[in-house]
Formats: sequence, C-alpha cells, structure tokens
Amino acid sequence: DVLACVKTVGEGMDFPGVGLVLVLNADAPGFLRDARSLEQLVGRAARNPRGKAIMYAKEAEEDRWSEAMRSCIAAFNGHRMQQKKHNDDNNLTPRCVCAGVHEDRARVEQQHQVNNNTHKS
Repeated sequence: DVLACVKTVGEGMDFPGVGLVLVLNADAPGFLRDARSLEQLVGRAARNPRGKAIMYAKEAEEDRWSEAMRSCIAAFNGHRMQQKKHNDDNNLTPRCVCAGVHEDRARVEQQHQVNNNTHKS
C-alpha cells in the first residue's frame, strides 16, 4: 500500500503504520525543507521499528547537503542512540502498533472532517 500526499505536516495528520518516507529534493531550500519540517516528515517513519526514510538530493556528496539535511540526520542519530539506550536499560523490544488500512483511513477521514469544521468557524 502507498500513501501519497502533501501537507501532512501542515495538517497535523499522523500515520503510525508508515514504513517508508521519501523526501524528494531534500536539499532544496524553501517550503517543507527546513530542518524542523524535514524532522517531522522523517519522523513519520520513526514510529515504525522497521521504518525507513530516504532523502533524495541533487548532490550525493555529504559536503554538498543542505544544513537542514545535516541537522535532521544528526537529530535522528541522537534520538536513535537515546532510544536504543533506553530500550536496552529497560529490556524493551520495539513493536509496531499498526492499525489496518481501513482503520487508518477512517481515522484520517474523521480528522479531515474535524479540520474542515474547525476552518469553517
């Protein structure tokens, strides 16, 4: 299954079953390419123990990446080490809490309705 969308960060939607996030033109400045936005986009996959995020950039060499990309990667490496230490210290094994596609769809539709009603007021 694939979910393709725009503005998931702006509308605050959450998709806990996401296993792969692709960010195209991650090195381009502008809308949804600052460090915080990249962290939020990449964080969608972080809720899944097997989740992955791939940031595509024009330049493959690390010294040509944008500062936002470097910041995002550094932040997630730090979060990953912190989470691994917590899991090891407390003998925890990460698990995915994934709803079925139909449950996710119903939740998204309900959230969309709430957002639409909020914007009309």
